[in-house]
Amino acid sequence: MKRNRGFTLVELLVVATIISMLAAVGSVSYNALGKQSRDSKRKADLEQIRSALEMYRSDNSYYPDTLPALTSYIPRTPSDPRTTNSYAYCPTGSPGSMTSYSLCSTLEVAGASKTCCANCGGTCYYKLGPLGEE
Repeated sequence: MKRNRGFTLVELLVVATIISMLAAVGSVSYNALGKQSRDSKRKADLEQIRSALEMYRSDNSYYPDTLPALTSYIPRTPSDPRTTNSYAYCPTGSPGSMTSYSLCSTLEVAGASKTCCANCGGTCYYKLGPLGEE
């Protein structure tokens, strides 16, 4: 007659350790993918704002003083996917005749920092300007 002995304590500990390690690796990978996807959304948002700024300039021969002036070009100004902060927009020139701008955002998976305007804290990790001026 065969006796059903089950699993030993060592076997159960080995299996529990392997499952814990796989869960930890999966959690870290999931967090990294979340950061990368939010950074991609930030970059896409800034490209969308830049397109609206270029359309505004095409119609008015200058860039707007503030982003809310773009309501006829973009229905809603995008904001950061993680916080309620909007992106930093820093036009240069005199009011009513802005000649250039900087659009800035910080990223969660940061690369080299870039100098930006005070609205972005002075440094950022992703910066756009007018087409052809980067």
